[in-house]
Amino acid sequence: METRDLRDAAGDLVVDTDVCIVGTGPAGIAVALEVARSGARVVLLEGGGRSREPDTQALYDLESVGHPWGVEGAERRVRVLGGSSTAWSGRCATFSPMELRARSWIPESGWPLSPDALAPHLERAAKLLGLGPLFDEDPDAAWDRFGVSPPTPRLDPGRLRTRLWQFSRNGEGGYVDAARDLIPRLDVHRKVNVYLHANVTRVLSSEGGRVTGVRAASLGGPQLWVRAPRVVLACGGLENARLLLASDDRRPEGLGNGHDLVGRYLQEHPSPVLGTFAPRDAERVLDRLGHYWLDGSGGRHVYAVGVGLPARVQERLGLPSAVAYVNAELREDAAWLSLRRLARADLGPSERAKEAWNVVRRPRELLGAVLRRARHRPEILPVRRLSMVCNPEPIPSPESRVTLARRRDALGVPLLRVDWRIDSRGRDASLAMLDALERELPRQAQPRLTPSDWTQDRADWRAAFVDHAHPMGTTRMASSPRRGVVDVDGQVHDVPGLFVAGASVFPTGGTAHPTLMIAALASRLGAHLRALVEAEVTPQVKPNERVAHVA
Repeated sequence: METRDLRDAAGDLVVDTDVCIVGTGPAGIAVALEVARSGARVVLLEGGGRSREPDTQALYDLESVGHPWGVEGAERRVRVLGGSSTAWSGRCATFSPMELRARSWIPESGWPLSPDALAPHLERAAKLLGLGPLFDEDPDAAWDRFGVSPPTPRLDPGRLRTRLWQFSRNGEGGYVDAARDLIPRLDVHRKVNVYLHANVTRVLSSEGGRVTGVRAASLGGPQLWVRAPRVVLACGGLENARLLLASDDRRPEGLGNGHDLVGRYLQEHPSPVLGTFAPRDAERVLDRLGHYWLDGSGGRHVYAVGVGLPARVQERLGLPSAVAYVNAELREDAAWLSLRRLARADLGPSERAKEAWNVVRRPRELLGAVLRRARHRPEILPVRRLSMVCNPEPIPSPESRVTLARRRDALGVPLLRVDWRIDSRGRDASLAMLDALERELPRQAQPRLTPSDWTQDRADWRAAFVDHAHPMGTTRMASSPRRGVVDVDGQVHDVPGLFVAGASVFPTGGTAHPTLMIAALASRLGAHLRALVEAEVTPQVKPNERVAHVA
């Protein structure tokens, strides 16, 4: 593998390759790792460099005209080598079988892929992200593997079901970062080239509609034309749609948008806080709904236990899926955190003395942490806020969408106009979750949950529903071009050779943090492309087609 910086090129470049992948986050790298095994020539394009740069980040600017989106601005999407995996929480989960099903009470629901078809790719993606067993079929089977007795009494299955998340691990105690942990795996493949500061401004296609490559540019520097018979857009739930919408001068609606579906069905995970527990009750709450360890040959895996609405409850009430988990905001003066900071070499004498004093004056806190570790459970640290967060499944709507704005970025590409719509059924599912918790927590001998104000005043509920930086659905997958932008293999229906990877292809958003599903679908797409390359099924682009838009 060779990495080059487009800004350092002496002039404009033209490169030929077999597969061009736009984006170096988990989706792009999962595709690349599979395709590279075929021995094909692969070009990976990254719009940023090795660290964040304000002028590059500004290319993500957008206009929000619907329900407020991107409260923290463009920084939640990271234009840098490794993409948003350089700034994520590491939390992963699978979609439940119910969330993949077609449901009469959820419009446009139903994935064209069965759980069985996804299973092997989920396992592959789990290894890529440093995860342990998924336990998606039977979460309650995890207790034996954790080496602990199941909490009693067990959850009432008519109200709640056990839901598990786990956290990505790279073997060094951190979350998997595509730039640091995954891209180096491509080093063994000599035909892989990575270009930094190569911001794709246009997907190129022939008069016959087949993809022919992409055009990229660096800020204030050279341009790059990549000529390829297969192109994969893996640059995020918003940018995938933006590139398609901005990529066809012959058709004002954009590329692959013959049925006006590109950019529609924008979904997000609104994450309202259902209520809070008193900080003094943290030990009781987190002992039941906190973290668990599982040690194996791959190292230590960390799981978080939460709850979800059972399928029968969803069907009976006509609600989308919903899950809830505890979010603990730690106190910075926790003795265990001071102990960790003391291990750092960059602390000055005064800082070291301060941290040491903080450890010495809290012996009971440290003893409690040691005793929990002896029981093979993570320590419970003092918290300043303990909240119950809900992830209701978003309802797909064609009116929730992204379009192109009149303003353009520094490279001349139109900015995005985000019109995010949220549905009151997400509120109803969240309130059903709160009701189930208020009934079930006392039976579990858990402390009282103080409901958030919005749950009492239904008129103000929308302000509590904020985006989670999980844009999905804007290039949705469907078996028919009249229902979706890409087919079951991720190929844009009307553009042979053009593929899309990432959460933008999700037909429905489910309740899971999406990275595991993103990596699974990308791995599946990579295997599909590898098979095409090896069998030479995809026709080569003709020379006169390759340069149709290079001017």
